[in-house]
Amino acid sequence: MIPHNRPTLGHEESQAAARVLSSGWIAQGEEVLALEQEFGEYINLPAENVVAVSSGSAALYMSLTIANAKNKYVSASAYSCRSIFNAIQLSGGIPNFLDVEEASVNASLKKSNADIYIIAHMFGLPDLNVEKKRSYFLVEDAAQAIDSYYKGRPLGSIGTFGTFSFHETKNIISGEGGMLVINDDRYIPRAEIIREKGTNRSSFFRGEVDKYGWVDIGSSFLPSDIVAAYLYAQLEQLDSIQSRRKDIWQRYYDKFSALQETGKILLPSIPDGSCNNAHMFYIKAKDLQERTALISFLKENGIQAVFHYIPLHSAPAGKKFGRFNGEDKYTTRESERLMRLPMYYGLKDEEVQYIISKVKEFYK
Repeated sequence: MIPHNRPTLGHEESQAAARVLSSGWIAQGEEVLALEQEFGEYINLPAENVVAVSSGSAALYMSLTIANAKNKYVSASAYSCRSIFNAIQLSGGIPNFLDVEEASVNASLKKSNADIYIIAHMFGLPDLNVEKKRSYFLVEDAAQAIDSYYKGRPLGSIGTFGTFSFHETKNIISGEGGMLVINDDRYIPRAEIIREKGTNRSSFFRGEVDKYGWVDIGSSFLPSDIVAAYLYAQLEQLDSIQSRRKDIWQRYYDKFSALQETGKILLPSIPDGSCNNAHMFYIKAKDLQERTALISFLKENGIQAVFHYIPLHSAPAGKKFGRFNGEDKYTTRESERLMRLPMYYGLKDEEVQYIISKVKEFYK
C-alpha cells in the first residue's frame, strides 16, 4: 500500500538525536536556542521573536492567551483543524465558525464581526484575508505553510502572531513540535512566561532578575533538545525536501490538467502573489458519492488516498461549544468533494506514475 504520508527520516536527523543523547542533557537547552536562531533567519525576524514550543496546538493556545481571548468572539473557518477551536475553548474564547469561499477554502469574513481572527493557510496556500487592513488581533495558523510566501513575505510573519506545527504530517517534522512567531515585540515577554509554567525563568537565566518565580498563568510548553535538534536538521534540508515535494506536486498537476479541462475534477489554484509549498495535493470530485467511490477504487489498487477535515461545526464538540456565523453555503459541500493524494519526500517516481495512471483509469 502506498501511504498518503510518510515522515522524512535520514542520517542527519539520526546524528542530531545521537548528539543530544551523548551530551547528557535532553531537556530544553542549547539546541532549542539554536533552533530559534535558525528559524528566525528563515522568517526574517530576530531570534527573540521566535518561541519554540511543544506543538502547533500549544502555539495557538499561547497566542490566544496573550490576546486575552476570554469571553471574546474568536472567528475561524469551519473547515480547519480542530486544534484551532480547542485553543479557543481552552483560552476562554467563544468559537465562531465561518463559511468558506466557493473558489477556495479561505474563510469568508464578509459578515463576521469578531475581536480575534484565526486564518488558516490551508494546504500551504495563503488565505488572502491576511493582507486586509484590520483593527483586531490576527493569528496566522501556518501549520501547513512552511516555505510558503505571499508577496515575498513568509506566511506566519504577517499577522500579530504566526503559529507553526512540525507534526509528522508536515513538510518538515520533528514528530511533534511547534513554533510561535511574535510579530509585535510587546508580547514577547509574556510568551516566554506562559511557555515556562507561568514563571520568569528565561529572564532569570539572562540575568535580568535575581531569582525567578510564578508570575502568570502558563504551562510546560517547552520542547526538548532532542526535538529541537531533529527539527534543526530538517530545517537545514528544507530546500532539498521542498524541491522533491514540488516536483511531485507539479507532476500531479500536469498529468491531471486534462481531467480538469473536461470538467471531471477540480485542481488546486495558486493565488496571485503567492507560491505553492507542496504541502499536499488534492483533487475535487463531483460530489461525496464520487469521492467515496474514487477512494475505494484507489484503496483496492494499493493507494491510500484520504479525505481532509470534516467541518468542525458539524462535530459533536462544535455543536456543543461553538456557533456558525451565517449560512453554511459552501463549507460542507466543498469538504465532501476534496480528496488528498499521497505526498511525501520519499515517494518514488514510479509510485507517482502509478497513482496518476489509476486516477485516470477511474475517470475513463
